This record gives sequence, structure tokens and C-alpha cells, in this order.
Amino acid sequence: MTPETIRTCIQAAVRACTAKDARAFASLFVPEGEMVLGNDRIIGRDEITRVSAKYLATCEAIAIEIRRILVEGDCAVVEWTWQHTKSGNGQRKSADNAIIIDFKDGAIAHWREYRS
Repeated sequence: MTPETIRTCIQAAVRACTAKDARAFASLFVPEGEMVLGNDRIIGRDEITRVSAKYLATCEAIAIEIRRILVEGDCAVVEWTWQHTKSGNGQRKSADNAIIIDFKDGAIAHWREYRS
């Protein structure tokens, strides 16, 4: 993949998250793709869709600001600020996250997110 194609995929992930579209987000992964969030390993598009939909449903509004994307071969490191308003109580939350993404066959193979 070219660096531009990788950046385009990351932008698509941002759009899917801000639209709270778990299916669109999961479609960016290879069928056996893996997402690691803390101690949780989510494997396969169906499971990524299920877990993402459950989480995104707790958010009323989501804003993501990409701080930096570094690309080396088929790997990218992303720094972004994730902000959301919790559904129900209106509480605003913000986190600066780092994500390491490996690509395979034009899609995300592995996503490991480190949250602050």
C-alpha cells in the first residue's frame, strides 16, 4: 500500500467513528482482522462490528482530531485526540490516543490502541 492509501484508510476510520457507523469501521479490516484495546482482543469483522456498535452507542457525539500519522511500509502510527459526549448524562470526555495499525492486502490487519 502507498502512504497515501494508508492515510485514506485512516481518514475513513475517522469518518466511520464520528458517524457512529460500526459496520463501516469494521469493513476497513481484513476478514480475520484484529483490534486490541487495552487487554481486550477483538478478532474478525463481525466481532469488531459488534464491539464497536456497543461502544459507539454510548456516545452522543464524537469528534476526532488527528495529530500525526507516520507511515513506514505497511504500518502506520496515528496520534489522535478523541472527544465524545456520553449518551444519557451529557458528560464530555477527551483522550489522547496512539494507535499502531498494520495493513495487509489493502485493509487493516491489526489495530492496537493505547489510550490515555
